[in-house]
Amino acid sequence: MKVAVQLYTLRNELAKDFEGVLRQVAKLGYDGVEFAGFYNIPANQMKNLLAELNLIAVGSHTGLDLLENHFEEVVSYNQTIGNKNIVVPWTSMKTVEELKEISEKLLKIEKELAKRGLVLHYHNHAHEFARYSNEYLLDLLYQKVPNMYAEVDTHWVQRAGVNPVEYVKKYQGRNTLVHLKDLVMNNGQMEFAPLGKGIMDLKGIVNQARENKVEAVIVENDQPKNGGIEDITISIKYIKEALL
Repeated sequence: MKVAVQLYTLRNELAKDFEGVLRQVAKLGYDGVEFAGFYNIPANQMKNLLAELNLIAVGSHTGLDLLENHFEEVVSYNQTIGNKNIVVPWTSMKTVEELKEISEKLLKIEKELAKRGLVLHYHNHAHEFARYSNEYLLDLLYQKVPNMYAEVDTHWVQRAGVNPVEYVKKYQGRNTLVHLKDLVMNNGQMEFAPLGKGIMDLKGIVNQARENKVEAVIVENDQPKNGGIEDITISIKYIKEALL
């Protein structure tokens, strides 16, 4: 099981020095990265940089609009850099009407990606855990798009009031990427934190991910208070000392 970092965590640093930041990621001991945009770097250049740093592309967060309007460009770029996992990072799915509309789009996209050897995943937040007919909208989405994989963001599962270990287990066999991020309470508000600094059952999540034969656990912090580099440094140290 690989350990990767979701580059959204480092978006401020990457905007200033993409190559330098990727070198720091590799030096810290991460196996790979999950992209959240390519910063106008040509695909062949990105491929060569990953190879030089011995980093793998475990996935790419790709907005639904890009998949609908720039499909062939998305496919070509990801094939070039050796990434097979295309992840829809967010939709506004809060009602059954939105669920129906989004599932129809994703069903078509999944089939077209599969023809090209690529795999579609959906990355959850908390709002998809709204209920309809006593089921979560998120589960209904996976039912409607049966070949789409679940990239479980365990932090957002926790925020939704659902047990993240049990939810990862629920999608065993259909879950190859898992997001790890910690959670702290601050004046009654839930906030993000580096791994090992909060209340998440990270050991339980990683053990279940391993049982699921997950390809990669992915470190992320949506809002790193002290900067992305410090955050991923604390997190990889905790992973090596306490989780692996």
